[in-house]
Amino acid sequence: MRMFIRSSVALGLLVGFTGACSDRQPTMPDDGPLLLTTADETLGLYDGSEPTPGGSHEVITTVTNGTVCRLTTFEGGGNFEDIHPELNFSIPGSNARFPGWKTLTSGNYFNNPSGVTIGLMTSFSHEITFESPVVSVSFFYASIPDVTLQAFDAAETLVATVTGSANAPPFSTWEALGVAVAQNVITRVTVSGQTFQTAIDDFENCGPPLTPEQQIQAILDEILANPDVNAGLAGSLASKLETVLAKLDKDNVGAAINQLQAFINQIQALIQAGTLAQPDGQILIDVAQGVIDQLSA
Repeated sequence: MRMFIRSSVALGLLVGFTGACSDRQPTMPDDGPLLLTTADETLGLYDGSEPTPGGSHEVITTVTNGTVCRLTTFEGGGNFEDIHPELNFSIPGSNARFPGWKTLTSGNYFNNPSGVTIGLMTSFSHEITFESPVVSVSFFYASIPDVTLQAFDAAETLVATVTGSANAPPFSTWEALGVAVAQNVITRVTVSGQTFQTAIDDFENCGPPLTPEQQIQAILDEILANPDVNAGLAGSLASKLETVLAKLDKDNVGAAINQLQAFINQIQALIQAGTLAQPDGQILIDVAQGVIDQLSA
């Protein structure tokens, strides 16, 4: 079970948080993990194994009360492989770019929060930049030195910072580290640790809350941009959402809710028929239901 630490903040305040990933039990291969002593710090988490190519990275998107959060697990990345240099280091769907980072699928670590793949630092400091500004950033880390997370806005003003204590070797304890801001919006973060001695997993960024209209427009844009949805079906779904926007513009909330429910029913039917992939359809349903809940409150 993943354990995420969340912090609520008052307007204009910033928050940093740390915490142990203490609800997990170590999982080790039969011959035991490759654990480090302080004399083995040159390689750190990387065990010198052969680099291997990867593919698409796993990104889990959730929407709660209009807030969109994207969780990058790094699963799907190769071993000791750069993160999508052909896409300017962007993981599709993550809202984030990871220049300089590598993924690692095997090495001197275990008990990481999810799967087998982690993000590895190849320098003492790395940036992570965001395609759209966010209000919170968090991840789990394992590191020989302390780890510092700093967040900056579009004007390059430092808006939040937090430092987590060293917790390795061995690389078996993963601590939560994160920042959240209420007023300023984060466009990039820096993570400071050490080459091969610092790794992260389950990197999450959350955007500012969207209005119901913005959420509907986001669904509409997603449908029209999805190459797996044929033009006729896209037009049918888009028509319902355009009607929702028109009803909201006239403050006809009841009619907007009815149209959203019809949209959800249609998406559910498409999933059952195999026309729309369940993960793609479910996020549309979640957003639409969230808007209904907001409008009904």
